[in-house]
Amino acid sequence: MKISIAKHGVFTSALQPTTFLGFCNEEYQQICGIVFLEGSMQNIKVASVQFQHKAGDKPANLKTITYFVEQAAKEQVKLIVFPEMCITGYWHVRNLSKDEIIELAEPVPS
Repeated sequence: MKISIAKHGVFTSALQPTTFLGFCNEEYQQICGIVFLEGSMQNIKVASVQFQHKAGDKPANLKTITYFVEQAAKEQVKLIVFPEMCITGYWHVRNLSKDEIIELAEPVPS
């Protein structure tokens, strides 16, 4: 398990470094409706977490997520990103029955 922190416009992952400077060019900004106000940008520390989830074991996965959130907080990280479906697990879901999927799901409070 590794935590990666972006510094000075360079994202360092467990696999290889890549840059995210320039991904948000003027055309992209127009398509997405992004507006940057002069002088409004500020540096923030961000983190990306990659870990091996336990299929269907939400308590174990939430424990792992909590660990990484606590570590990121100690490093003053303002934005932390986790993999899609890391709470429930991902790859095994396609093989579950409807009832098993419903069991993993949680209601959204209204």
